[in-house]
Amino acid sequence: MIDFLFYVLLGVVQGIAEWLPVSSEGMLTLVGLAFGYDFSQSIRIAIWIHLGTLIAAVIYYFEDWKRILLDIRNSVPERNFLIITTIGTAVTGIPIKIWVLDALDADIMSVLGYLVIGIALLVTSALIYFSRKTFETNLKEIKDLSFFEQFLIGIAQGFTIIPGISRSGTTVSALLLEKVDSEESFRGSFLMSVPAVLGGVVLDIIDISQSTSNVSYNIGGIIIGILLAFIFGILTIHTLINFARKINFATFTFIFGVILIIIGLVLIL
Repeated sequence: MIDFLFYVLLGVVQGIAEWLPVSSEGMLTLVGLAFGYDFSQSIRIAIWIHLGTLIAAVIYYFEDWKRILLDIRNSVPERNFLIITTIGTAVTGIPIKIWVLDALDADIMSVLGYLVIGIALLVTSALIYFSRKTFETNLKEIKDLSFFEQFLIGIAQGFTIIPGISRSGTTVSALLLEKVDSEESFRGSFLMSVPAVLGGVVLDIIDISQSTSNVSYNIGGIIIGILLAFIFGILTIHTLINFARKINFATFTFIFGVILIIIGLVLIL
């Protein structure tokens, strides 16, 4: 029963948190730690639960995805944007996964997890704070970004594999700092999320096939989590994206980060 509630909670949290700059991966990792899962297990389960909101994002931006995938005769700016940013994401995300996250001692990180996520949330807070200073001067669209600017935005997304560094908060902030229109920044961010999530799932499948993973997955639980993430995601995406666009989450992420750092220090001491 407890295991069932765990996956239900993961799905609900993911369906809501994905559209806000609060690091849904960090939130799911915290849920995993609270339910007795180690840091590594919590991260890897969170990757799969993200599939629910991925489907919601594809449906919400269906017209964009139709052009990206089916309009092969023309050069679609969004398609070029996704190719370049995905390459940039791989450049930073894969090394961090292999050389940092996979190398961490699970027992130690189960104690330090709160501290790590708290510090990462402070990084997210700083990014949101400084990017919002450019809010009124945003002039560009995605198609106006240079190759180098798009690549840097992908590089930034790669760091969000670290729980607590918000993917949406980081990528929206990166786009705002490049003077991209706020509405266009949110659209670009959630288009970017699809290949990023798929890439994470593929990497986990490769790990499993090579027998390097010691994670025992509850397939039924993960399916429940994905379904609930999709349901809550599709119901809340429009409202919460508009909400996140209007509200500066820098203060919230800062306070939450400080609270988690305090919890982490108490656990260590």
